[in-house]
Amino acid sequence: MSFVNEWKQNKEYFSLLELMARLSNLFSDSSIPFLHYRVTENLFCKYYKAENLSRSDTAYDAKTGSFGVGIKTFTLTNNASTEKVAEFNSISSELKKYKGYDLAYQLAVARNERMMLGQRLYGISDGFYHIIGRVENGLTVFNSSYPLLNTEKIPISILPLYYWIIYYLSAEVNYRPIIKHYRLFKSHFCRKLSCLQFNKF
Repeated sequence: MSFVNEWKQNKEYFSLLELMARLSNLFSDSSIPFLHYRVTENLFCKYYKAENLSRSDTAYDAKTGSFGVGIKTFTLTNNASTEKVAEFNSISSELKKYKGYDLAYQLAVARNERMMLGQRLYGISDGFYHIIGRVENGLTVFNSSYPLLNTEKIPISILPLYYWIIYYLSAEVNYRPIIKHYRLFKSHFCRKLSCLQFNKF
């Protein structure tokens, strides 16, 4: 199955996602279903015949064809959410040497290097995030862009106290590193025509 062209047609995958989400009613009173991220990673790899890279310590959780996939499971509010996609604590001693724009630039470079390492190791030429959004009494499933960061255009705005935010602005891409914790966050937006929704759990 070609994931890019036919991902919505995998009935077995979505049936199992629904089943696992419904099972959370057995141990939770929340109206928002729970899905462990390892479950979603394994289901994706099994039913799309993807290579599981989740324990490879690279920027990708799976590979299907020449595509690298980041598989994310989180609560979705108003068809959008901003979630952590990378941490850089392993190079924190190096990052502490930089401030302001230079620090933001180094984070972007480190993120790109991690992505390009995965691309070289596994023959990946492009990528995307596969999102399983947990919503009130249901799931919303969609794909989100996964580009390299543009290190030549890093506009910065400063918030009070400890936070620096970098916005990579386009129609679909919005990255923001929170420098205090050396973490990179990305905003994921569900476009209605490109989403699959499963409700009435």
